[in-house]
Amino acid sequence: MNAEGLPALRRALRDNLPGEPAHHTMMPTGRPYTPAENAPRLPGTVRTGAVLIVLVPDTADGAGWTVPFIQRTIDDGPHSGQIAFPGGAVEPGDGDITATAIREAHEEIALEPALIDVVGLLTPLYIDVSSFLITPVVATVAPGKPFPWNRLAAQASEVARIIPVPPCDLAETRAVRELDVRGTVMTVPTYLYKGDVIWGATAMITAELLAVCESVGCCRA
Repeated sequence: MNAEGLPALRRALRDNLPGEPAHHTMMPTGRPYTPAENAPRLPGTVRTGAVLIVLVPDTADGAGWTVPFIQRTIDDGPHSGQIAFPGGAVEPGDGDITATAIREAHEEIALEPALIDVVGLLTPLYIDVSSFLITPVVATVAPGKPFPWNRLAAQASEVARIIPVPPCDLAETRAVRELDVRGTVMTVPTYLYKGDVIWGATAMITAELLAVCESVGCCRA
Protein backbone atom coordinates (compact mmCIF):
# COMPACT_ATOMS: atom_id res chain seq x y z
CA MET A 1 0.00 0.00 0.00
CA ASN A 2 1.75 3.19 -1.12
CA ALA A 3 1.47 6.56 0.59
CA GLU A 4 -0.82 7.97 -2.10
CA GLY A 5 -3.39 5.22 -1.62
CA LEU A 6 -3.54 5.34 2.17
CA PRO A 7 -5.76 8.44 2.52
CA ALA A 8 -8.37 6.91 0.19
CA LEU A 9 -8.24 3.63 2.10
CA ARG A 10 -8.62 5.42 5.43
CA ARG A 11 -11.66 7.33 4.11
CA ALA A 12 -13.25 4.16 2.75
CA LEU A 13 -12.77 2.33 6.05
CA ARG A 14 -14.30 5.27 7.89
CA ASP A 15 -17.16 6.24 5.56
CA ASN A 16 -17.94 3.61 2.96
CA LEU A 17 -17.96 0.07 4.36
CA PRO A 18 -19.93 -2.47 2.30
CA GLY A 19 -20.68 -4.44 5.47
CA GLU A 20 -23.49 -6.98 5.36
CA PRO A 21 -23.81 -7.23 1.53
CA ALA A 22 -20.13 -8.18 1.29
CA HIS A 23 -20.43 -10.65 4.17
CA HIS A 24 -23.38 -12.37 2.51
CA THR A 25 -21.37 -13.18 -0.63
CA MET A 26 -19.24 -15.64 1.39
CA MET A 27 -21.66 -16.72 4.12
CA PRO A 28 -22.18 -20.48 4.47
CA THR A 29 -25.65 -21.59 3.41
CA GLY A 30 -28.04 -22.12 6.30
CA ARG A 31 -26.05 -20.08 8.81
CA PRO A 32 -27.97 -17.30 10.56
CA TYR A 33 -26.68 -13.77 10.05
CA THR A 34 -26.93 -11.47 13.05
CA PRO A 35 -26.02 -7.81 12.44
CA ALA A 36 -23.35 -6.71 14.88
CA GLU A 37 -25.62 -4.20 16.59
CA ASN A 38 -28.05 -7.00 17.49
CA ALA A 39 -25.45 -9.42 18.89
CA PRO A 40 -25.36 -7.99 22.45
CA ARG A 41 -29.10 -8.72 22.76
CA LEU A 42 -28.74 -12.41 21.92
CA PRO A 43 -29.37 -14.93 24.71
CA GLY A 44 -26.26 -16.20 26.45
CA THR A 45 -22.79 -14.67 26.60
CA VAL A 46 -21.44 -12.86 23.54
CA ARG A 47 -17.68 -12.43 23.70
CA THR A 48 -15.92 -9.57 21.93
CA GLY A 49 -12.64 -9.79 20.08
CA ALA A 50 -10.59 -8.55 17.17
CA VAL A 51 -8.41 -9.77 14.32
CA LEU A 52 -5.53 -7.93 12.66
CA ILE A 53 -5.22 -7.62 8.88
CA VAL A 54 -1.80 -6.24 7.95
CA LEU A 55 -1.38 -5.04 4.36
CA VAL A 56 2.30 -5.58 3.61
CA PRO A 57 3.53 -3.85 0.41
CA ASP A 58 5.26 -6.23 -2.01
CA THR A 59 7.22 -3.43 -3.69
CA ALA A 60 8.32 0.08 -2.86
CA ASP A 61 5.63 1.60 -5.10
CA GLY A 62 2.85 -0.43 -3.45
CA ALA A 63 1.96 -2.25 -6.68
CA GLY A 64 0.79 -5.29 -4.69
CA TRP A 65 0.56 -6.48 -1.13
CA THR A 66 0.46 -9.56 1.06
CA VAL A 67 -1.35 -10.30 4.33
CA PRO A 68 -0.19 -12.72 7.05
CA PHE A 69 -2.98 -15.26 7.51
CA ILE A 70 -2.64 -18.15 9.94
CA GLN A 71 -3.84 -21.71 10.26
CA ARG A 72 -5.31 -22.52 13.65
CA THR A 73 -4.03 -25.61 15.45
CA ILE A 74 -6.10 -28.77 15.53
CA ASP A 75 -8.11 -28.86 18.77
CA ASP A 76 -11.66 -29.36 20.01
CA GLY A 77 -12.78 -25.82 19.21
CA PRO A 78 -15.26 -24.75 16.51
CA HIS A 79 -12.48 -23.16 14.40
CA SER A 80 -10.00 -26.03 14.69
CA GLY A 81 -7.51 -26.14 11.80
CA GLN A 82 -9.13 -23.28 9.90
CA ILE A 83 -7.40 -20.49 8.00
CA ALA A 84 -7.84 -17.22 9.88
CA PHE A 85 -6.33 -13.86 10.72
CA PRO A 86 -4.35 -13.51 13.95
CA GLY A 87 -6.65 -12.36 16.72
CA GLY A 88 -8.67 -13.28 19.76
CA ALA A 89 -10.74 -12.10 22.70
CA VAL A 90 -10.64 -8.74 24.44
CA GLU A 91 -8.74 -8.84 27.74
CA PRO A 92 -9.17 -6.45 30.70
CA GLY A 93 -5.90 -4.62 30.05
CA ASP A 94 -6.71 -3.75 26.44
CA GLY A 95 -7.35 -0.07 25.95
CA ASP A 96 -9.64 -0.58 22.95
CA ILE A 97 -10.45 -3.05 20.19
CA THR A 98 -7.40 -1.96 18.21
CA ALA A 99 -5.17 -2.76 21.18
CA THR A 100 -6.73 -6.24 21.32
CA ALA A 101 -5.88 -6.93 17.67
CA ILE A 102 -2.31 -5.69 18.07
CA ARG A 103 -1.73 -7.64 21.28
CA GLU A 104 -3.11 -10.85 19.81
CA ALA A 105 -0.96 -10.54 16.68
CA HIS A 106 2.08 -10.05 18.90
CA GLU A 107 1.19 -13.12 20.95
CA GLU A 108 0.22 -15.37 18.04
CA ILE A 109 2.77 -14.49 15.34
CA ALA A 110 5.37 -12.38 17.21
CA LEU A 111 4.52 -9.24 15.23
CA GLU A 112 6.00 -6.22 16.99
CA PRO A 113 3.39 -3.46 17.52
CA ALA A 114 5.85 -0.71 16.54
CA LEU A 115 6.08 -2.12 13.01
CA ILE A 116 2.47 -1.47 12.05
CA ASP A 117 0.26 1.53 11.36
CA VAL A 118 -3.48 1.07 11.93
CA VAL A 119 -5.56 2.60 9.12
CA GLY A 120 -9.12 1.67 10.13
CA LEU A 121 -11.73 -0.95 10.95
CA LEU A 122 -13.96 -3.20 8.90
CA THR A 123 -17.54 -4.04 9.89
CA PRO A 124 -17.81 -6.09 13.10
CA LEU A 125 -18.99 -9.65 12.42
CA TYR A 126 -20.90 -11.91 14.80
CA ILE A 127 -19.78 -15.55 14.58
CA ASP A 128 -22.63 -17.70 15.79
CA VAL A 129 -20.75 -21.00 16.22
CA SER A 130 -18.42 -19.48 18.83
CA SER A 131 -20.58 -16.57 20.07
CA PHE A 132 -17.87 -14.06 19.16
CA LEU A 133 -18.37 -10.49 17.97
CA ILE A 134 -15.20 -9.82 16.00
CA THR A 135 -13.92 -6.45 14.77
CA PRO A 136 -11.36 -6.65 11.94
CA VAL A 137 -8.59 -4.05 12.36
CA VAL A 138 -6.79 -3.06 9.16
CA ALA A 139 -3.17 -1.92 9.31
CA THR A 140 -0.18 -1.44 7.08
CA VAL A 141 3.55 -1.26 7.68
CA ALA A 142 4.79 1.77 9.58
CA PRO A 143 6.74 4.19 7.32
CA GLY A 144 10.39 3.31 6.95
CA LYS A 145 10.07 -0.07 8.67
CA PRO A 146 10.46 -3.18 6.49
CA PHE A 147 8.14 -6.01 7.40
CA PRO A 148 10.02 -8.81 9.21
CA TRP A 149 8.56 -11.91 7.57
CA ASN A 150 11.63 -13.92 8.62
CA ARG A 151 11.13 -12.99 12.29
CA LEU A 152 7.48 -13.95 12.58
CA ALA A 153 6.91 -17.05 14.70
CA ALA A 154 3.76 -19.08 15.29
CA GLN A 155 2.60 -19.51 18.88
CA ALA A 156 2.57 -23.31 19.01
CA SER A 157 -0.49 -23.66 21.26
CA GLU A 158 -2.79 -21.73 18.90
CA VAL A 159 -1.14 -21.32 15.50
CA ALA A 160 -0.02 -24.20 13.29
CA ARG A 161 1.62 -21.97 10.67
CA ILE A 162 1.77 -18.47 9.22
CA ILE A 163 0.62 -18.14 5.60
CA PRO A 164 1.53 -15.06 3.50
CA VAL A 165 -1.44 -14.50 1.17
CA PRO A 166 -1.87 -11.84 -1.57
CA PRO A 167 -5.59 -11.17 -0.99
CA CYS A 168 -6.18 -9.45 -4.34
CA ASP A 169 -5.46 -12.82 -5.97
CA LEU A 170 -8.23 -14.52 -4.01
CA ALA A 171 -11.22 -13.03 -5.83
CA GLU A 172 -10.69 -15.15 -8.94
CA THR A 173 -10.56 -18.34 -6.84
CA ARG A 174 -14.00 -17.81 -5.30
CA ALA A 175 -16.13 -20.94 -5.72
CA VAL A 176 -18.62 -23.09 -3.85
CA ARG A 177 -16.84 -26.18 -2.58
CA GLU A 178 -17.63 -29.19 -0.41
CA LEU A 179 -15.76 -29.34 2.89
CA ASP A 180 -15.62 -31.94 5.62
CA VAL A 181 -16.10 -29.92 8.81
CA ARG A 182 -15.71 -32.04 11.94
CA GLY A 183 -17.28 -35.02 10.16
CA THR A 184 -20.07 -33.08 8.45
CA VAL A 185 -19.90 -32.35 4.73
CA MET A 186 -20.79 -28.71 4.06
CA THR A 187 -21.19 -26.90 0.76
CA VAL A 188 -19.86 -23.38 1.26
CA PRO A 189 -18.46 -20.41 -0.68
CA THR A 190 -14.69 -20.40 -0.39
CA TYR A 191 -11.46 -18.83 -1.55
CA LEU A 192 -8.45 -21.00 -2.38
CA TYR A 193 -4.75 -20.23 -2.03
CA LYS A 194 -2.09 -22.86 -2.77
CA GLY A 195 -4.33 -25.64 -1.53
CA ASP A 196 -5.55 -23.81 1.57
CA VAL A 197 -9.31 -23.28 1.69
CA ILE A 198 -10.50 -20.01 3.23
CA TRP A 199 -14.13 -20.04 4.31
CA GLY A 200 -16.53 -19.03 7.05
CA ALA A 201 -15.92 -15.83 9.01
CA THR A 202 -12.45 -15.33 7.53
CA ALA A 203 -13.85 -15.48 3.99
CA MET A 204 -16.66 -13.07 4.94
CA ILE A 205 -14.16 -10.59 6.36
CA THR A 206 -11.92 -11.03 3.31
CA ALA A 207 -14.87 -10.31 1.02
CA GLU A 208 -15.43 -6.96 2.69
CA LEU A 209 -11.71 -6.15 2.58
CA LEU A 210 -11.64 -6.87 -1.16
CA ALA A 211 -14.75 -4.78 -1.76
CA VAL A 212 -13.17 -1.82 0.03
CA CYS A 213 -9.92 -2.25 -1.89
CA GLU A 214 -11.78 -2.45 -5.19
CA SER A 215 -13.55 0.81 -4.36
CA VAL A 216 -10.24 2.68 -3.90
CA GLY A 217 -8.18 0.82 -6.50
CA CYS A 218 -5.61 -0.63 -4.14
CA CYS A 219 -5.48 -4.04 -5.81
CA ARG A 220 -3.06 -4.54 -8.70
CA ALA A 221 -4.85 -4.10 -12.04
